[in-house]
This record gives sequence, structure tokens and C-alpha cells, in this order.
Amino acid sequence: MHLHAHFAHSPASVALYASVLSGLPFSFTAHAKDIYTSDAAQLREKIALARFVVTCTEYNRRHLLALAAGLQTPIHRIYHGIDTRLFTNGGDFRSTASPPYQLLSVARLTEKKGIPTVLRAVKQLQERGVRLTYTLIGDGQDRAKILALVRQLGLDPVCRWIGTQPHHVVLEHYRRADLFVLGCEVAADGTVTASPTCCSRAWSWECRW
Repeated sequence: MHLHAHFAHSPASVALYASVLSGLPFSFTAHAKDIYTSDAAQLREKIALARFVVTCTEYNRRHLLALAAGLQTPIHRIYHGIDTRLFTNGGDFRSTASPPYQLLSVARLTEKKGIPTVLRAVKQLQERGVRLTYTLIGDGQDRAKILALVRQLGLDPVCRWIGTQPHHVVLEHYRRADLFVLGCEVAADGTVTASPTCCSRAWSWECRW
């Protein structure tokens, strides 16, 4: 038997304690915020005691390797996968787009997703005469700030926030979208988006603005 936990903070701690009590080996998968907001000394100790560690990006892996310098614990990069057939429409993709272009973001409303950057870009496009609509799916602690920025930029006529939605609704919005957009950035607390939703393919079009 083997214990494996997802996320490097509390779940990995529980796996470590269970390992000490049971004698079973443990490992953990480190994702994003859990890596960069964890105490470095504690995270290094967990790596040292784990049989192996998994993370989902090369950036994360290099960060963990630096943190674990001198340790023998293997640290593996395993990319997240998704069934891309979920994002097809019977194989009939649109190869062209026409105005009003439909832009889409699906994200947790938090600093590292960079939604304010996206909104300012939408405003610039609107000022250049590009006809578009923008739909934002998701929720989070920055909701009030983001919705206030929509009003401040005067984007209410073209922007729509619909909150958290079930899987089938999100997929339908992907199918209708011309372009998926996300403004990922490093947050003030050092967290980053490890695997942005944009890895899921919506129809795309070439931008020349």
C-alpha cells in the first residue's frame, strides 16, 4: 500500500503524519498556490520524507528542485491532461470568425488570473472599433473588484459575468467562442497559474490589432 495526497500544504501534511503512524510510504502532487505559499522549510522536509513528488509544470518542477537541492527524492513533471473530444462540435470547427467576435474567459476570479488585464484589453479593442462581446465564467474573492472595473471602464454593454457554471454550460460557451483569453500573471503573494484553462481549445482567429 502507498499513500498519495494532492496539494503540498495540508493534504501532504496529513499524508506525512499518516505515513509516520502507519509505516506506509507516501508521496504527493504539488499544484500551484500550495507550492508558493507554503513555508519553504516545511515543504523541503515533506519532499525529503516523500517517496516521490509530482507536479504539473516544468516551472514548478524547477522551483521544487531548487528548494530540494541535495535531496534524493525524485520530482516528476506530469502535465494535466484533458479529453479534447469534449471541445469538439462533431469535428466541425469554424475556420473563420466574424464580428461581433465572442471572447471568453473561464477562471477563478483571483489576482493571478489577470482578468483586469483582459478587461483593459477589451476596452482598447472597443476603442479601436472592434465589435465584440466578452463572457466571463467563474467566481472568487476578487469578484467585486472585477465587476467594479467593468463598470468603471464602461464595458457593461459588451461584458457579461455569469458566475460559476456546470460543466455542460462551460463547454457550450467554449463551442460558441471565437477566442479564449486569459491574462495570467504572478500575484503579489508569488502564486502563479500552473495550468491555465486556455489549454482547452476554443476556436481561434488571428489577431492583427
